[in-house]
Amino acid sequence: MLKVVATAQFGPAADAFKKISDEILGDIAEISIIPCDTEDKIIEACKDADAVIAGLDPYTEKVFASLEKLKMVSGVAIGYNTFDVEAAKKYGVAVSNNPRYCVNEVADHASALILALVRKLLDYNKQVKTEYVWAPQSQRGKIKRVCVQTLGLIGFGNIARLVAKRMQGFGCEIIAYDPYIKQDFADQFNVKMVSIDELYEKSDIISVHALLNAQTEGMIGKEAFKKMAAKKPIFVNCARGGLIDEDALLDAIKTEKISAVGLDVFISEKPDLADSPFTKLGDNVIITPHAAYFSDNAQYEMLVFSCENLRNFFTGNGDKVPIVNGIKEPKA
Repeated sequence: MLKVVATAQFGPAADAFKKISDEILGDIAEISIIPCDTEDKIIEACKDADAVIAGLDPYTEKVFASLEKLKMVSGVAIGYNTFDVEAAKKYGVAVSNNPRYCVNEVADHASALILALVRKLLDYNKQVKTEYVWAPQSQRGKIKRVCVQTLGLIGFGNIARLVAKRMQGFGCEIIAYDPYIKQDFADQFNVKMVSIDELYEKSDIISVHALLNAQTEGMIGKEAFKKMAAKKPIFVNCARGGLIDEDALLDAIKTEKISAVGLDVFISEKPDLADSPFTKLGDNVIITPHAAYFSDNAQYEMLVFSCENLRNFFTGNGDKVPIVNGIKEPKA
C-alpha cells in the first residue's frame, strides 16, 4: 500500500476529502490528512510518504532533498508557484497541477468584477444604502458603455478564453498577450494577439490570467502602469498576486493611472487586512479573499481530480496526468 499524506489546508472540506480520497485511493493507499504550512512540518509529516496532495504548501528544494521516498506531489490548484518543480525533477519527484477545475468559476469572478467596476455598482450601492441618496446620474462622466470597450487579457489559457467568451457576449473587443499562443489558434476565439505594450496602450479593461513563475513574477510594475495611463483602464487580477508589483499598483491607483481595480489575490496568501493600504481605498477598488476559484461544484472537482491524478500516476496511466515537470512514472 502506498502512503499518501494530504498537506493541503482543506479546512471545512477535510471530511469531504477523506470520503472522496478513500473512495478513489482506498484500495491502493493509506491516506493521512496533516495540514502543513512550513518546510519543517512537511518534512516531519511526510518522512515516509510515497505521495502528497498539496495546496499552497512550500515544497522547496529542502523538502524534496529530505523526503527520499517521495515520488509525487499532486497539487490541488491550477497554480503551482509554491512548488520548486525543478528541484522536484532533480530528486525524481513528479509534480502535477489541477488545470481542469474551477475554470468557469474564475472566469465568472473576473467577469463579475469587470462588470461591477464598469457599472459602478459599489458606488451606487453605497449611495443608496449608506448615504440614502437616490441619484442615478451621480456617476456622470465615469461610466462608459460596455460594448464599446476593449478588454486586454494577459495570458490566454483556459480561464482567459472563457472570460473572452463571456465579455464578447457583452460586445467587447478582445485582445490578448501570451508569448505561447499563435494568432492562428486565437482566431478560433475571435481574439487578436498583441504585444504586451500594445495591450497596455489599447485596453479599456485589463484582466490578468498568467501563471506565476520565475519569468512572470513582478511582470506588471511601474513601467507597465505608466504605459496604461493614457487609457486609465479598469484593472482586474484573479490569477496570482505575485504577478504584480503591489507598490506600483497602489501608486497607479492613487495617481489615477488606472481608474478602478478588482483584486482577488495579493502577494501574501494571508494579508494583514487591518494594515493593508488597499483596504483603505474607495469603492473603485473591489477586493475578494482569493475566492474566485470557489463554488461547491469546483471544490468537489478539486478533491476528485487531485486524487484521480495520483491514482493514474501510480497505476500506469501517467499520460493522463497533467505533469508539469516531465516525470511520467514513479521512481524506483
